[in-house]
Amino acid sequence: MLIDVRMERPDIYTNSRRSKKLTAEFKQAEVNYQKVIHTLNDYQRKLMAFYETARDDLYADDCEVFYRAGLKDGLRLKSAIRKALKNI
Repeated sequence: MLIDVRMERPDIYTNSRRSKKLTAEFKQAEVNYQKVIHTLNDYQRKLMAFYETARDDLYADDCEVFYRAGLKDGLRLKSAIRKALKNI
């Protein structure tokens, strides 16, 4: 499915079986995470918060790198298709 179609119909993903399963798994993981966090002292909680922030920042950087690479590939493909259509 094209990305623009997905953007117009976000319910396609949210209503999928996979999404519902992941949502249930995420909720259970969050409950388990909160149980673990409550067993930690303040210093350990601060360390966990620092770790999570650093991990999320790295994940965001990775997403940006792959997004930009995909965008560049898409623009190159668009240009190649335009050139090919002009030659027809």
